[in-house]
Amino acid sequence: MKYGQQEYDFDEGILFFMALGQVLKIETEAGSSRLFVEYAFGPITDMVD
Repeated sequence: MKYGQQEYDFDEGILFFMALGQVLKIETEAGSSRLFVEYAFGPITDMVD
């Protein structure tokens, strides 16, 4: 995975956070998989003290 000008290579997985408007490009090899989760945290922050 490439973020900005830097490459990241993790055998065990990767977790990262992005701001609105950022662009993500992922090039994968055959046999690999990925999972994307998008969630708006606005309503939850209203419930947290």
